Amino acid sequence: MKLRSGRGLSPPSAMKRRLDENFTFEDKSSAINQNTGVNERLTEMIMKWYSPGQKLAVAKPEYKTIIEERLKVPFWHDANVMELMWGIQYCMPILVPREKSQLTELDCFPVSQGLQKVLSRYGCNDIKPEMVNERIVATASALFECDSVEKRHSKALRFVGRLMKRVSGINTDDWSLLKIAIALKRIWWRPEPCDSCETISSLENAKLVINAEEYEIDLRKEASALFLCLVLETIRPKRRKRIAVAARHRRRH
Repeated sequence: MKLRSGRGLSPPSAMKRRLDENFTFEDKSSAINQNTGVNERLTEMIMKWYSPGQKLAVAKPEYKTIIEERLKVPFWHDANVMELMWGIQYCMPILVPREKSQLTELDCFPVSQGLQKVLSRYGCNDIKPEMVNERIVATASALFECDSVEKRHSKALRFVGRLMKRVSGINTDDWSLLKIAIALKRIWWRPEPCDSCETISSLENAKLVINAEEYEIDLRKEASALFLCLVLETIRPKRRKRIAVAARHRRRH
């Protein structure tokens, strides 16, 4: 299997992959082993996708040794690669619909460190290997994506928060990014119904509306933040729903 990304395997681009090519070997020992090396079919696939200066990921250390010795192509195998392979196995029905293989009990243990890290941030600290299924993995993926959006644009929104303090005298030091995004939306589109759990007070809202024109020049410089406020308001409810799903799944086990 060959998975491609324009930036290699380093985060956060490592989270985004597409399948370029897949071969299924019924007898893996005939494709690669210590005595005969790498068969013609697998060699062609490796050399087709290999570029000078690149390292290819492989799931087993013995495969790394064999391929490097026979083909003189550098391969990569470490804890990061195992995390990637663990994720690929769970995504196999999507990447290769005809592939019916499932993770073995050995493959499931231990639980992916990345999965544990994401879920632990939301209070799910006792996820056991036997509890992990596609729904839990999808939940963790959605949570990670939400966090990534916030992290990527936090600087722009914090700038907006400081601007609110200067223009309207509103202290946003203890505001969440979502609340700043909601306030930004009020500046641009004026008051409208909001189902967010983080509301703007009537006094704060009035100040934002009154001073709206004073924000225009500065906010043009941070126009991406306007788009972000829509993204945040869209994904936050989904994130709360995902957290609830993970919590219910944990209680059932």
